Amino acid sequence: MLKPLPPDSACPINVLLDIISAKWTAEIMRELALHPTRTRKFLLHIPGLSMKALCRRLQTLEEAGLINRQEYPGKSLKVEYSLTPHGRRLCAIFEDLKSLEEQMNNNCLSCVCSMEQACINNPSKFNCPHRRIKEPKAGS
Repeated sequence: MLKPLPPDSACPINVLLDIISAKWTAEIMRELALHPTRTRKFLLHIPGLSMKALCRRLQTLEEAGLINRQEYPGKSLKVEYSLTPHGRRLCAIFEDLKSLEEQMNNNCLSCVCSMEQACINNPSKFNCPHRRIKEPKAGS
């Protein structure tokens, strides 16, 4: 649930813009657009993201109703995050924003990103130079 608007806020969209414009939000949402993700997997795929920053962003996104947190009991606690219907809708808006940016800049930025529908439907096509992909070790 989004926090109530402060009395001096001129526009309700500012609350959501504050959340999605925060550092790491787009990258976290990108990972979740591909598949539900465990906490440490974010750190493997998002260069520069610290555990402290990740935990803050995940908590904020969960409080905003954009992601779900699912705990699986066991010997060690397993936590997995996934998009809520609002989160999926936001990813569609990210796709629209990316299209607008490409139109405005004549496609001069060429990043194939998970926010593109083809990649969401087929993660094997995912090829973003900003996403760290762990290469398999030779001989394994």
